[in-house]
Amino acid sequence: MSISKSVVQHTLLKAVYIHVYRAGDDDYLEGGAEGSGYIISADGYIVTNAHVVKNAQGFAVELFDGTMLPATLVGKCKNVDVAVLKVETDKPLPYVDFSNEGDTEVGDDVFAIGMPITTTIKRTVTYGRVSHAKRFGTWKGLGPFPLVQADISLGKGSSGGGMFNANGQLVGMNTFILDAVVNVSSGFSFALRAPDIKRIVAGIIKTGYGPWKRRFGATVKECTTAMAKAHKQAAPTGVVLNSVAEAGLAERLGLKVGDLVLNVGEVAVECPSSVAYALMMAEGQKTSIKLSRIGVGEVELPLNLPNRGKYRKTKMAPIKISGNFDAFGFELTEVSGGGVNVATVRPGSIASVEGFLGGELILAVQDNTTGEWLETNSVSELNRILNASAKDGLVLKVDDCGAEVLMAISA
Repeated sequence: MSISKSVVQHTLLKAVYIHVYRAGDDDYLEGGAEGSGYIISADGYIVTNAHVVKNAQGFAVELFDGTMLPATLVGKCKNVDVAVLKVETDKPLPYVDFSNEGDTEVGDDVFAIGMPITTTIKRTVTYGRVSHAKRFGTWKGLGPFPLVQADISLGKGSSGGGMFNANGQLVGMNTFILDAVVNVSSGFSFALRAPDIKRIVAGIIKTGYGPWKRRFGATVKECTTAMAKAHKQAAPTGVVLNSVAEAGLAERLGLKVGDLVLNVGEVAVECPSSVAYALMMAEGQKTSIKLSRIGVGEVELPLNLPNRGKYRKTKMAPIKISGNFDAFGFELTEVSGGGVNVATVRPGSIASVEGFLGGELILAVQDNTTGEWLETNSVSELNRILNASAKDGLVLKVDDCGAEVLMAISA
């Protein structure tokens, strides 16, 4: 379906230009202290990328007619790069409609609205086609969420802007491009999918935070034709468990080596990356994991993942002091009640490679000489232990959303 002029003009009314007041950050698509966004409700909720509002001191939103409105940050989720702002206005605002799961297909015509490079070319409209409707991959520390890939021209300031279909429905939110040299897309542009954004935004508006990455506690591989036949499946689908970690999430749920995981909650498991995505989307819900087990057939196991953000907020507040350790790539914060919280983890760092996701509570460190467990109740204490012994490898006792697991770190 071709895109009509009237659809584009009507959609332009729902796009906004975001002024961000803070020190500049050149990491994603943002154009210094500006970004793009779109209105999702008549009462003034606005969505953009989390990296657009990173380290912000304040916000202002410019509507299509030039009206400038102060905005407040409702909440954000760095894991999936989504942020929600709110403006107050006396009149109802025009807002976007979200496309549904399965609406977007390869070859669909799409258009994007954003500020590609500078403030002088705000609300630029560019056109293209969907190259891939659901591409999995961990990009720039995001995800692992599926993305819409399109051959559409974007620039740094396009971050947080919308990608729309021929009906004017939101297909996705422009998030990054694959060209770090000139900061203008060379044909590979990626957007977070509308169905995922809708669900994440609803959670942010309700609680102030989004879903967390979760450690599955198992290694998986794609299902082969032979494996599908052994499981009496008509075609290769899902992922097979190669190993299951003791006391990990998979074991606690009742999964076993050799199980073929077909669905996690409402998400069909298509590849290894989709398992982590499905677990994030199942957070806070009472649902199930559907799997095939040789000799048994298809089985459904109950899945009830607590909301990690809520758990951390009630268990660990208030934060007293923090310390940033560049050598390991995580920021630690002291909390009331004992333990040291892993507040953030830098992608590609030692901590990230060792499996830290952020949100873990470090309870104790095992002494390499005596084997005794040393409780960690302060950042300075943990810092001293890490710097003294991490080169030899340290085993940590970690509270991961209510379950104690062992993790290791080595400098």
